[in-house]
Amino acid sequence: PVPDVGRYRLYMETEDCIACDQCARICPVDCITIEKVKAVEELGTTSDGSKKRFWLPTFDIDMAKCCYCGLCTVVCPTECLTMTKTYDFSEYDREIFIYHFGNLSPEETRAKEAELEAFEAAKRAAKEAAIAQEKAAADTTVPQDKKPPVAPPAGIKPPAAGPPPSIKPPVTPPTGIKPPAGPPPGTRPPAAPPPGMKPPAPPAGIKPPTSPPPGIKPPLPPKPAAPEDPAAENTSPDA
Repeated sequence: PVPDVGRYRLYMETEDCIACDQCARICPVDCITIEKVKAVEELGTTSDGSKKRFWLPTFDIDMAKCCYCGLCTVVCPTECLTMTKTYDFSEYDREIFIYHFGNLSPEETRAKEAELEAFEAAKRAAKEAAIAQEKAAADTTVPQDKKPPVAPPAGIKPPAAGPPPSIKPPVTPPTGIKPPAGPPPGTRPPAAPPPGMKPPAPPAGIKPPTSPPPGIKPPLPPKPAAPEDPAAENTSPDA
């Protein structure tokens, strides 16, 4: 007899598959191939109530590669993938070991891909139009600093123009009194020479000394003449 927990040929219930790819990712020998197309319409639910969101053009299991580990059946969330009791399925052609469980033909797959592309394009266009509309509305909105002033409620007078109450205006002198002229208190006026006195001038005919140009030494003063000897004056050759 065949045991109920034996690991034999795999089988997949297509109507319960949600195309989650968990079985293909966990397979150690990559014997499961899945291709899916996102649906733009409602596909219903599986037998356990899970919502279906993808068409399944390709779900192939290559039993020639399978190592019968059973990991794919363990991770399947809807339990659509199981191992049957069929243990004798020898073939003469290796291609026969590839089992196809997809639910779309190649023509139907191309049609679903075109529907998805048109749906995504319309979605992008609607999003761009909404962004442009929001931007146009923001441009026409009056800025906060440019809004007209709000009128005060009835019965409340607006504040009078002028300086705030805490700032007093400058005091003006009474009529007929002139303000004091001169420097402010606490400052001394500049000292002036006594009347009738002129600053001393240099003597006539004497020019003030000028300093020589840089790098030139001033001339030395002349040496004084030697005094004449009175004895020499009284001496004559006839004496």
